[in-house]
Amino acid sequence: MKKPIIYVASAVGISAAAYFLTSAILKKRKLSLEEEEGDSEETGDFVVPEDDETLVPTSFWSQYFSTGLAANKKKSIRSNHFDLSDLRSGDGVDVPEKYYGNAQELMNNLDALREYLGYPITISSGYRSPARNARIGGSRNSFHRVAMAADLTSIFVSSRKMRDAIEKLIAEGKMKQGGIGFYPDFVHYDIRGTRARWSGD
Repeated sequence: MKKPIIYVASAVGISAAAYFLTSAILKKRKLSLEEEEGDSEETGDFVVPEDDETLVPTSFWSQYFSTGLAANKKKSIRSNHFDLSDLRSGDGVDVPEKYYGNAQELMNNLDALREYLGYPITISSGYRSPARNARIGGSRNSFHRVAMAADLTSIFVSSRKMRDAIEKLIAEGKMKQGGIGFYPDFVHYDIRGTRARWSGD
């Protein structure tokens, strides 16, 4: 009767050891991949090492692979002077992935303005989440809701000079035609593709 007990105890011991060993391997591998993630920032590529595929459960790779691709895609949406964090909603909500194309085009246009002025520009309001837009009384059709608009300020340039610079760059074909809203403390610019002008208090 002692042998079966010994066999069961041995099996339990081996199973426990295998569990902790596998957990340690997974944890170490995950930390390693997180450290290497920055290397793919420029290209956005993510390659699963073939020699580790048999060591890691499919569910782990599926989760990490999708998360890694999303993170790398987010990092690739940037321009010379701006990135997605500059467009983050005032309530802390990031630009949704479905609006990345809009955000990229907007930042490219803002780059032209930044380089023309030669001074830093602050985006006081970029993307607005539905909740944020409703809280501040924004229009339901606001271009801020789809990451196509930015309210711009600068401690180095007046709102008037910034508005005039945008008008000049649009006329020269260096910025996209769109909406320009002139306010004493900021300038609204959006990439709607058609001309719209207004001013406010």
